[in-house]
Amino acid sequence: MKFTKLLYLTAILSGFAFCKEESKYDDDYARVILLQLAMSNPSATASCSAAITRNTECFALSMGVPTTSIALSDAAIEAQCKNLRQTTFNNMSERAQACLFDCQEKDWGSKINSGSCKTQTTTALLASVSTSADLKTCIRSCIQTTDNLVNDSEINNLLLYNFIQIGE
Repeated sequence: MKFTKLLYLTAILSGFAFCKEESKYDDDYARVILLQLAMSNPSATASCSAAITRNTECFALSMGVPTTSIALSDAAIEAQCKNLRQTTFNNMSERAQACLFDCQEKDWGSKINSGSCKTQTTTALLASVSTSADLKTCIRSCIQTTDNLVNDSEINNLLLYNFIQIGE
């Protein structure tokens, strides 16, 4: 009987120790992730290019044409991104720009994956971008990391399609 109680007590104490170690592991893991994020070197140009490419893929699906028929060359996309980064987004850090572009690339990707691009007109797709709650939440999180706030009309001014469709 004493042996059984001792065995239970040992098991319970070991369980508490394991939980404490697991919690310590979770804290250490969170620190590693934050450090990796802080030390990473984002490429806003690459993120911008990816967003424009996804946007083009979606429009091609919407119009029922091959992506190659409406796609810009890599050099043209890079030039367009460089211009946007130096003008429209020049007051943002490279990390903030990359975050904004990544949000938009993710939004266009989700539209492609869900089949929305094949079933909606380009006008409806553009409207869905400006009303996307997920996209707005993502963009807000990019801006809030710098302790700034952004309202819906300001978010619409940060959407790439506004600049792509008017030829800037």
